[in-house]
Amino acid sequence: MQNTTTKWRTQNIFVEHSELKTDALKKMDKLKLLHLSHVQLEGSYENFSEDLRWLCWFGSQLRTIPSDLSMENLVAMDMSYSNLEVFDPPMVLQSLRILNLKDSHNLLEIRNMSRIPHLETLILWNCHSLVHICETIEDLTSLALLNLTGCINLLIGLKVSTSDGGVAKQPTFSFPHSLRRLFFNECNIEFTDSFCLSFSVHISLQYLNLGNNLFEFLPCYDHLKNLRVLDLSFCSRLKWLLCLPSTLAELYIYYCTSLERVTFESPRFTLQEFGYEGCSSLCEIEGFIKLFHIAKLEDNDLGHMKWLKEYQNYKVRLVGDDELTKGRSSSLQMLYEFDIMSTSLPDIKDPNMKPNYASKLSFLSFNVPSDPTSRRLKGLDVTFRYTISGDECAWFCKICTTKGVDLIYNPKVFGKPDSGKVGIWLSYWPIGNTLDIGDTVNVSIVAMRGLKVHECGVSLVYSDNEVAEETLINNKGWVEILGGDLSGFQLSTGVYYLCRRDFFELVEAGGLTRGWFRMLVGGSIDHIEVQGWRKTGRPRQSNPSITELRAVRCIIHGPELEEMYKMAEMSKSSFVDKCSEVTSSILGDTSSIASGSSSSNKASLDANDGIYDVFLNHSGRNTRNSFIDHLYTALKRAAIETFMDTPEFYIAAGMISPRVIKGSRSSIIVLSENYATSSICLDELLLILEQRREHNHFVLPIYYQVNPSDVRNQQNTFAINVKSSPKWTDHKVNLWKKGLKEVADLGGLVCLGPETTFLKEIVDTINNKLDGKEVHLPPNLSGMATRYQEINSWLNQSDFQFLVICGMGGSGKTKLANYIYNSNLKNFESTGFLEDIDRRCKTLDDLFELQEQLLKEILSGKKRKIPGVSPSTCTLEDALETKRMLIVLDDIAIYSQLLTLLGTGKINAQSKIIITTRENTDGWFKFRDWRCQVHEMRDD
Repeated sequence: MQNTTTKWRTQNIFVEHSELKTDALKKMDKLKLLHLSHVQLEGSYENFSEDLRWLCWFGSQLRTIPSDLSMENLVAMDMSYSNLEVFDPPMVLQSLRILNLKDSHNLLEIRNMSRIPHLETLILWNCHSLVHICETIEDLTSLALLNLTGCINLLIGLKVSTSDGGVAKQPTFSFPHSLRRLFFNECNIEFTDSFCLSFSVHISLQYLNLGNNLFEFLPCYDHLKNLRVLDLSFCSRLKWLLCLPSTLAELYIYYCTSLERVTFESPRFTLQEFGYEGCSSLCEIEGFIKLFHIAKLEDNDLGHMKWLKEYQNYKVRLVGDDELTKGRSSSLQMLYEFDIMSTSLPDIKDPNMKPNYASKLSFLSFNVPSDPTSRRLKGLDVTFRYTISGDECAWFCKICTTKGVDLIYNPKVFGKPDSGKVGIWLSYWPIGNTLDIGDTVNVSIVAMRGLKVHECGVSLVYSDNEVAEETLINNKGWVEILGGDLSGFQLSTGVYYLCRRDFFELVEAGGLTRGWFRMLVGGSIDHIEVQGWRKTGRPRQSNPSITELRAVRCIIHGPELEEMYKMAEMSKSSFVDKCSEVTSSILGDTSSIASGSSSSNKASLDANDGIYDVFLNHSGRNTRNSFIDHLYTALKRAAIETFMDTPEFYIAAGMISPRVIKGSRSSIIVLSENYATSSICLDELLLILEQRREHNHFVLPIYYQVNPSDVRNQQNTFAINVKSSPKWTDHKVNLWKKGLKEVADLGGLVCLGPETTFLKEIVDTINNKLDGKEVHLPPNLSGMATRYQEINSWLNQSDFQFLVICGMGGSGKTKLANYIYNSNLKNFESTGFLEDIDRRCKTLDDLFELQEQLLKEILSGKKRKIPGVSPSTCTLEDALETKRMLIVLDDIAIYSQLLTLLGTGKINAQSKIIITTRENTDGWFKFRDWRCQVHEMRDD
């Protein structure tokens, strides 16, 4: 054995990068797991153990499978990156369940599939040269997962002779009926009579990926009652999707740039996950929205608003839903949503917009009048003029009446006028059937952030206003205002919250205060009620049948049994369970695999579970098990929450969900030798740079064993060109080249010295950027700057652990504590902030919930996780005694609240705890060894 790195384990052997004589295996008759990485074997294969269960041979130089290789008892065989040209089982393999030939670029043919009768998983990902699969694959009754991603020549090579001497293009194989998960993306598929994608007999299909192909339409899939996930991302020619099954839970159509229409078996929109960014031509999603250019609408579609045709060539930039507006034309468009029509206009003057009731404020009220001609009231036109400042904008339109109509609407898209310019929002609400003469109607525009209302108005729309009896006939369906099933959008107070966005994300990012929702709806309802709000309204329990999809494992990594099936979740739903038990027949063991609880958590896709500090963009082909893993480990040890995928941990959509990148505070781009060969890396690069331009996302380029000038000039391994694959088009390659030039202009860090020193430099750079935010005090707050300085001095110099800020309600206690907290985050190991405690604590259970929240924040909050401390085994008292913390307890009313929250243990002498209260705290600290200083908020 020469130049060998060998790791010995009981019944296992792992050898990488060497030459190995098979004689070395001769006496290992109990060998069950064998992992060879780019190893060249010499000698007879008869020396292999007959008890071998799992063979993983990365980079094998074999062209065919040796006839003398003992395979009778193999359960899993991984020949990724091999030089195989033909795969032909030399014998019947009754035990083989998993066959992985990923990235075997020379593989031409697979023969005699009938010799693997119990095969469950077949992975042929990126077998670019494959032209033939044996027709007996159709007879495999156990094959559940088939991955043909990137088999671009599979259909091209399927030709047979006809009776007249011609050649017809048709497949020589059919998919087995047992398939539950099929990856058929990036295969140059064109829908033809000779190759149909109807899957008419594959009723067990649960997951189907047809992304990045060339077809223009698909057949109806309403017969696929078990289909839960359908991915058609990057099908740039696809024009429509019709009659999708009502059981579908997730649909991904990212960058289907020609797609215009999506309909379902049922008109009710029930998708629980829906990705549609980059669908710039999309006009209709049944049961969800319609968004049409006014120039393309008929007069009957516009009804009493047909006068808008006069302005159809005006331009207004749409914002709101980034997925829907990205790349979209700025021509005037009409939005149909919840049966509400709305459009955005420049600041035009038109007599058709003159309201019956107007106000210079953001609200108005009126009583429904009687009509002398007894016309039927159909609805209301609501209009307001506005300006927008900043990037984030949040607002709602509210209508409530004395008869119980209570509607709050946030449109999916709306117009953003240029800076300093005025825009107009015009809408029609068909609620006339709910209004009676004498009813009081209150209309208001509630601007939460970034929008200023200059005036608003309301007009009554009657049946003889040249309106067809069904103005919105093309938009009728299950959702009719107060006439259909809106239960999913109804709050506990009875209010209908007609919104398809989770504004809690804006709260988490600091864009909205936690009291925003109470301001919107009034009363005591809390914003927690709309946390996780979905496109279908209130969050619902997951469909149990999707749980299994969430935890599917099919790519084999390493000899450790617990790693046997690890890959990224096929389904990106945030609503499904994260754990599933997977029974492995290898060695007869049962392993409990937790898809979201792996020690590294490298492949968790759900950015909604928490904001990542760093998104790691890299190509693992030449850095896996080396620099990237070391970098990831260094970041995790520094308590920097990092998202990392690897080429083997591939994702069903063919790329990382944009939500993951958008949900990360920064990105590290590792530019290595093979980086520019990965379309996934390059697509992620474009998303990262977009976040940098639009949201000040910090980007750190890392040059690992490459010259920065190669990246800037796109030379050597960074010279990228158009390929035959539909992914490597001229347009996309040009975008990638611009992206590489842009990232090269950012500078970055170059690995020159020892790796450990370089890793520390990266970690320090990220830490400084994440924690180095400046805090700006608000102007014109009397005495605030002085108090701020005084308390900062206490934090840095005083030996006292507690500071009590006391004063009357409205004196600025919470605001001052908030500024102190935010400006000192980086100076403490961990932090926690509990707001509005007295109001939230009506019972002892409420206090215990707050205690749990505080523990969660200081152990795993967004500031930093405390290394080595587990929330499940560590009490709050343990953490308070051992760690240097900054904690704010806002609005403590009685001593028992303080005692319950902090316990009775010791507090680290270097910790600082700030309490705000209206009460006299004399006596609170007499019987404890806690040292306290009081700061009174008096009028100066």
